[in-house]
Amino acid sequence: MKKHAFSKAKGLILPECSAFQSCAWQCTFLNDPLTTSQKGKEKQKKKSSKTETQEQKKNKKELEFEQKLAKEKEEMFEREKQLKINRLVQEVSETEREDMEESEKVQHWVERLCQTRLEQISSAENESPEVILPCTL
Repeated sequence: MKKHAFSKAKGLILPECSAFQSCAWQCTFLNDPLTTSQKGKEKQKKKSSKTETQEQKKNKKELEFEQKLAKEKEEMFEREKQLKINRLVQEVSETEREDMEESEKVQHWVERLCQTRLEQISSAENESPEVILPCTL
């Protein structure tokens, strides 16, 4: 039997015969720190791209939520504004109605006062004799 010679390659003990050389190369390649770090980088890239995608989705959802909140806030502001306008219109209507009622009361009292004064003048004329003064030209 032929003895196989072994070599130590990067911490691995591998046979030197040709049958194991391709295996040795694969083992060396797989255990190569550069190859391992490249795989790690690829995994990191995949993870970072997943993280970026998740982050983008999260940012998109946050933006949509903020837009929805701003829209609701604007609608609420418009409703409050419309309510204030309606209250002011109602107050103006009430004030106009009150002013109209007050005006009617004043008009009624003025008419009564005028009527009373006319009655006083009529009765005064009936009591005193009419004096006709001649016109002098």
